[in-house]
Amino acid sequence: MHEAIAKFAQKMKPFKRTAYVPVVSYDFSQSPLCSKIHGEAELENRDELPVLDGKTPHRLILQLNKADLPPEIAQNVSWDLLQFFYDEDDALKQWPNTSRVFMRKNPISMKERVIYPDDKPCAVITGWASMDDYPHMEDYAELGIELTPAEEALCSYVAYTGLIEKMKTDPAFAAEQYAWYARSATEHGMEPITSLDDVIAMSELHGPITGDKLGGWPVWGQAAEWPEGKISAAPFFQFCAFDLEADHRSKALSPNLFALDGFGHLWINKDHAPYFMWAGG
Repeated sequence: MHEAIAKFAQKMKPFKRTAYVPVVSYDFSQSPLCSKIHGEAELENRDELPVLDGKTPHRLILQLNKADLPPEIAQNVSWDLLQFFYDEDDALKQWPNTSRVFMRKNPISMKERVIYPDDKPCAVITGWASMDDYPHMEDYAELGIELTPAEEALCSYVAYTGLIEKMKTDPAFAAEQYAWYARSATEHGMEPITSLDDVIAMSELHGPITGDKLGGWPVWGQAAEWPEGKISAAPFFQFCAFDLEADHRSKALSPNLFALDGFGHLWINKDHAPYFMWAGG
Protein backbone atom coordinates (compact mmCIF):
# COMPACT_ATOMS: atom_id res chain seq x y z
CA MET A 1 0.00 0.00 0.00
CA HIS A 2 1.08 3.59 -0.68
CA GLU A 3 3.02 4.87 2.38
CA ALA A 4 0.85 7.95 3.01
CA ILE A 5 -2.35 5.89 2.66
CA ALA A 6 -0.97 3.28 5.08
CA LYS A 7 -0.32 6.02 7.66
CA PHE A 8 -3.83 7.40 7.16
CA ALA A 9 -5.23 3.88 7.64
CA GLN A 10 -3.51 3.67 11.02
CA LYS A 11 -4.97 7.05 12.04
CA MET A 12 -8.49 5.90 11.10
CA LYS A 13 -8.22 2.40 12.61
CA PRO A 14 -9.67 3.36 16.06
CA PHE A 15 -12.84 4.64 14.35
CA LYS A 16 -13.50 1.59 12.19
CA ARG A 17 -16.96 0.01 12.44
CA THR A 18 -18.55 -2.94 10.69
CA ALA A 19 -21.29 -2.28 8.16
CA TYR A 20 -23.48 -5.04 6.71
CA VAL A 21 -24.35 -4.70 3.04
CA PRO A 22 -27.48 -6.64 2.02
CA VAL A 23 -27.01 -9.59 -0.32
CA VAL A 24 -30.24 -9.85 -2.29
CA SER A 25 -32.06 -12.11 -4.70
CA TYR A 26 -35.34 -11.84 -6.53
CA ASP A 27 -36.60 -15.28 -5.50
CA PHE A 28 -40.26 -14.77 -4.63
CA SER A 29 -40.62 -18.25 -3.12
CA GLN A 30 -39.22 -16.92 0.16
CA SER A 31 -41.39 -16.63 3.27
CA PRO A 32 -43.58 -13.49 3.35
CA LEU A 33 -41.97 -12.75 6.73
CA CYS A 34 -38.40 -12.71 5.39
CA SER A 35 -36.17 -9.64 5.36
CA LYS A 36 -36.69 -7.68 2.13
CA ILE A 37 -36.96 -4.33 0.41
CA HIS A 38 -40.41 -3.76 -1.15
CA GLY A 39 -42.87 -6.55 -1.85
CA GLU A 40 -45.92 -7.87 -0.06
CA ALA A 41 -46.67 -6.99 3.55
CA GLU A 42 -48.40 -9.43 5.84
CA LEU A 43 -50.45 -7.57 8.45
CA GLU A 44 -52.51 -8.70 11.41
CA ASN A 45 -55.61 -7.17 9.81
CA ARG A 46 -56.45 -4.96 6.85
CA ASP A 47 -57.23 -1.99 9.10
CA GLU A 48 -53.52 -1.69 9.87
CA LEU A 49 -52.70 -0.74 6.28
CA PRO A 50 -51.18 2.79 6.41
CA VAL A 51 -52.82 5.10 3.89
CA LEU A 52 -52.43 8.66 2.65
CA ASP A 53 -55.58 10.81 2.58
CA GLY A 54 -57.59 7.75 3.51
CA LYS A 55 -57.13 6.12 0.11
CA THR A 56 -53.56 5.75 -1.20
CA PRO A 57 -51.62 2.97 0.55
CA HIS A 58 -48.09 3.60 1.69
CA ARG A 59 -45.48 1.27 0.24
CA LEU A 60 -43.72 -1.39 2.26
CA ILE A 61 -40.16 -0.09 1.98
CA LEU A 62 -38.25 -2.37 4.32
CA GLN A 63 -38.98 -5.50 6.32
CA LEU A 64 -36.40 -6.95 8.72
CA ASN A 65 -36.78 -10.30 10.44
CA LYS A 66 -34.63 -10.56 13.57
CA ALA A 67 -33.75 -14.16 12.69
CA ASP A 68 -32.09 -12.91 9.48
CA LEU A 69 -29.97 -10.17 11.07
CA PRO A 70 -26.25 -10.34 11.90
CA PRO A 71 -25.89 -11.26 15.61
CA GLU A 72 -24.23 -7.92 16.41
CA ILE A 73 -27.34 -6.12 15.18
CA ALA A 74 -29.93 -8.61 16.42
CA GLN A 75 -28.80 -8.15 20.02
CA ASN A 76 -29.71 -4.46 19.76
CA VAL A 77 -33.36 -4.89 18.76
CA SER A 78 -36.38 -5.80 20.88
CA TRP A 79 -38.74 -7.00 18.11
CA ASP A 80 -39.00 -10.13 15.99
CA LEU A 81 -40.18 -8.40 12.81
CA LEU A 82 -39.94 -4.77 11.72
CA GLN A 83 -42.04 -3.34 8.88
CA PHE A 84 -41.32 0.17 7.59
CA PHE A 85 -43.94 1.90 5.41
CA TYR A 86 -43.44 5.24 3.68
CA ASP A 87 -45.52 7.58 1.56
CA GLU A 88 -43.35 8.04 -1.51
CA ASP A 89 -45.57 10.60 -3.23
CA ASP A 90 -45.31 12.89 -0.24
CA ALA A 91 -41.60 12.14 0.05
CA LEU A 92 -40.84 13.46 -3.40
CA LYS A 93 -42.09 16.82 -2.15
CA GLN A 94 -39.74 16.15 0.78
CA TRP A 95 -41.96 17.70 3.45
CA PRO A 96 -43.93 16.59 5.34
CA ASN A 97 -42.52 13.09 5.65
CA THR A 98 -45.07 10.47 6.63
CA SER A 99 -44.03 7.00 7.66
CA ARG A 100 -45.10 4.21 9.93
CA VAL A 101 -43.17 1.44 11.60
CA PHE A 102 -44.61 -1.78 13.02
CA MET A 103 -42.58 -3.78 15.54
CA ARG A 104 -43.92 -7.34 15.80
CA LYS A 105 -43.59 -10.02 18.42
CA ASN A 106 -44.36 -13.59 17.30
CA PRO A 107 -45.27 -12.53 13.73
CA ILE A 108 -46.20 -16.10 12.79
CA SER A 109 -49.61 -15.32 14.26
CA MET A 110 -50.44 -12.75 11.58
CA LYS A 111 -53.29 -13.90 9.36
CA GLU A 112 -53.92 -11.48 6.51
CA ARG A 113 -51.63 -10.65 3.62
CA VAL A 114 -52.04 -7.25 1.97
CA ILE A 115 -50.72 -7.05 -1.59
CA TYR A 116 -49.59 -3.71 -3.05
CA PRO A 117 -49.58 -2.79 -6.72
CA ASP A 118 -45.83 -2.16 -6.95
CA ASP A 119 -43.66 -1.33 -9.94
CA LYS A 120 -40.45 -1.83 -7.95
CA PRO A 121 -38.91 -5.31 -7.71
CA CYS A 122 -38.93 -7.03 -4.33
CA ALA A 123 -35.34 -7.56 -3.23
CA VAL A 124 -35.20 -10.49 -0.79
CA ILE A 125 -32.29 -10.11 1.65
CA THR A 126 -30.60 -13.51 1.73
CA GLY A 127 -27.51 -12.51 3.71
CA TRP A 128 -25.19 -9.71 4.78
CA ALA A 129 -21.66 -8.93 3.60
CA SER A 130 -19.62 -7.45 6.44
CA MET A 131 -17.31 -4.58 5.47
CA ASP A 132 -15.11 -2.06 7.25
CA ASP A 133 -16.73 1.36 7.48
CA TYR A 134 -15.26 4.74 8.43
CA PRO A 135 -16.81 8.03 9.61
CA HIS A 136 -18.04 10.85 7.42
CA MET A 137 -15.89 13.98 7.39
CA GLU A 138 -18.75 15.88 9.08
CA ASP A 139 -18.01 13.76 12.18
CA TYR A 140 -14.24 14.33 12.22
CA ALA A 141 -14.30 17.36 14.52
CA GLU A 142 -16.35 15.65 17.25
CA LEU A 143 -14.17 12.55 16.96
CA GLY A 144 -11.01 14.65 17.26
CA ILE A 145 -9.69 13.70 13.82
CA GLU A 146 -7.38 16.37 12.39
CA LEU A 147 -6.01 16.04 8.88
CA THR A 148 -2.57 17.14 7.72
CA PRO A 149 -2.35 19.03 4.39
CA ALA A 150 -1.14 15.79 2.75
CA GLU A 151 -4.09 13.85 4.17
CA GLU A 152 -6.50 16.54 2.97
CA ALA A 153 -5.00 16.10 -0.49
CA LEU A 154 -5.46 12.33 -0.32
CA CYS A 155 -9.12 12.79 0.62
CA SER A 156 -9.64 15.22 -2.27
CA TYR A 157 -8.34 12.57 -4.68
CA VAL A 158 -11.34 10.32 -4.04
CA ALA A 159 -14.11 12.90 -3.67
CA TYR A 160 -15.35 12.38 -7.25
CA THR A 161 -18.72 10.61 -7.41
CA GLY A 162 -18.41 7.26 -9.21
CA LEU A 163 -14.59 7.62 -9.30
CA ILE A 164 -13.62 3.92 -9.17
CA GLU A 165 -15.95 2.79 -11.93
CA LYS A 166 -14.95 5.70 -14.18
CA MET A 167 -11.25 5.00 -13.71
CA LYS A 168 -11.85 1.35 -14.57
CA THR A 169 -13.76 2.09 -17.76
CA ASP A 170 -12.29 5.37 -19.04
CA PRO A 171 -8.49 5.20 -19.63
CA ALA A 172 -8.28 8.88 -20.58
CA PHE A 173 -9.99 9.93 -17.34
CA ALA A 174 -7.73 7.59 -15.33
CA ALA A 175 -4.64 9.13 -16.96
CA GLU A 176 -5.85 12.63 -16.03
CA GLN A 177 -6.38 11.51 -12.43
CA TYR A 178 -2.91 9.98 -12.13
CA ALA A 179 -1.36 13.15 -13.61
CA TRP A 180 -3.21 15.23 -11.01
CA TYR A 181 -2.06 12.86 -8.23
CA ALA A 182 1.55 13.30 -9.41
CA ARG A 183 1.36 17.12 -9.39
CA SER A 184 -0.25 17.14 -5.94
CA ALA A 185 2.23 14.62 -4.54
CA THR A 186 5.11 16.89 -5.53
CA GLU A 187 3.45 19.80 -3.72
CA HIS A 188 3.02 17.76 -0.54
CA GLY A 189 6.33 15.90 -0.57
CA MET A 190 4.95 12.38 -0.96
CA GLU A 191 5.09 9.62 -3.52
CA PRO A 192 2.41 9.81 -6.22
CA ILE A 193 -0.43 7.30 -6.35
CA THR A 194 0.06 5.15 -9.43
CA SER A 195 -2.28 2.16 -8.97
CA LEU A 196 -6.04 1.68 -8.90
CA ASP A 197 -5.66 -0.55 -5.83
CA ASP A 198 -4.33 2.44 -3.87
CA VAL A 199 -7.16 4.65 -5.14
CA ILE A 200 -9.66 2.03 -3.98
CA ALA A 201 -7.95 1.70 -0.58
CA MET A 202 -8.06 5.47 -0.05
CA SER A 203 -11.69 5.72 -1.16
CA GLU A 204 -12.67 3.12 1.44
CA LEU A 205 -10.87 5.01 4.22
CA HIS A 206 -12.21 8.40 3.15
CA GLY A 207 -15.77 7.91 4.43
CA PRO A 208 -18.76 5.62 4.93
CA ILE A 209 -20.16 3.15 2.43
CA THR A 210 -22.68 5.22 0.51
CA GLY A 211 -25.10 2.55 -0.69
CA ASP A 212 -27.75 0.61 1.22
CA LYS A 213 -26.40 -0.99 4.39
CA LEU A 214 -27.13 -1.97 7.98
CA GLY A 215 -24.98 -0.39 10.69
CA GLY A 216 -21.56 1.20 10.34
CA TRP A 217 -21.28 4.97 9.94
CA PRO A 218 -24.05 7.11 8.39
CA VAL A 219 -23.53 9.26 5.31
CA TRP A 220 -24.69 12.85 5.79
CA GLY A 221 -26.18 15.06 3.11
CA GLN A 222 -25.16 18.53 4.32
CA ALA A 223 -24.31 18.23 8.02
CA ALA A 224 -24.27 15.57 10.74
CA GLU A 225 -27.79 14.86 12.02
CA TRP A 226 -27.31 12.29 14.75
CA PRO A 227 -30.33 11.39 16.90
CA GLU A 228 -30.16 13.41 20.09
CA GLY A 229 -27.41 15.52 18.52
CA LYS A 230 -24.42 13.34 19.36
CA ILE A 231 -22.47 10.46 17.83
CA SER A 232 -23.68 7.04 18.94
CA ALA A 233 -23.29 3.38 18.07
CA ALA A 234 -27.04 2.86 17.62
CA PRO A 235 -27.78 0.57 14.63
CA PHE A 236 -29.60 1.89 11.58
CA PHE A 237 -30.54 0.91 8.05
CA GLN A 238 -29.30 3.36 5.43
CA PHE A 239 -31.09 3.96 2.13
CA CYS A 240 -29.21 5.68 -0.69
CA ALA A 241 -31.52 7.80 -2.84
CA PHE A 242 -29.57 7.84 -6.08
CA ASP A 243 -27.52 5.27 -7.99
CA LEU A 244 -24.62 7.53 -8.88
CA GLU A 245 -23.76 8.05 -5.22
CA ALA A 246 -23.58 4.34 -4.42
CA ASP A 247 -19.94 3.26 -4.29
CA HIS A 248 -18.25 0.10 -5.52
CA ARG A 249 -18.98 -1.73 -2.26
CA SER A 250 -22.75 -1.30 -2.14
CA LYS A 251 -25.70 -0.39 -4.37
CA ALA A 252 -28.76 1.80 -4.02
CA LEU A 253 -31.49 -0.84 -4.18
CA SER A 254 -34.25 1.78 -4.43
CA PRO A 255 -32.85 4.97 -6.01
CA ASN A 256 -35.15 8.01 -5.86
CA LEU A 257 -37.02 6.28 -3.06
CA PHE A 258 -37.50 9.27 -0.76
CA ALA A 259 -36.33 12.22 -2.84
CA LEU A 260 -34.03 13.00 -5.74
CA ASP A 261 -30.87 12.89 -3.66
CA GLY A 262 -29.64 12.33 -0.12
CA PHE A 263 -29.78 9.46 2.35
CA GLY A 264 -32.44 8.01 4.63
CA HIS A 265 -31.62 6.44 8.01
CA LEU A 266 -34.04 4.21 9.87
CA TRP A 267 -32.70 4.00 13.43
CA ILE A 268 -33.53 0.71 15.19
CA ASN A 269 -31.87 1.00 18.60
CA LYS A 270 -33.62 -1.23 21.16
CA ASP A 271 -33.63 1.65 23.69
CA HIS A 272 -35.93 3.73 21.47
CA ALA A 273 -38.83 3.18 19.11
CA PRO A 274 -37.57 2.98 15.50
CA TYR A 275 -37.67 6.29 13.70
CA PHE A 276 -36.71 7.61 10.29
CA MET A 277 -34.49 10.59 9.50
CA TRP A 278 -33.79 12.09 6.09
CA ALA A 279 -30.34 13.57 5.32
CA GLY A 280 -30.97 15.64 2.20
CA GLY A 281 -28.30 16.36 -0.36
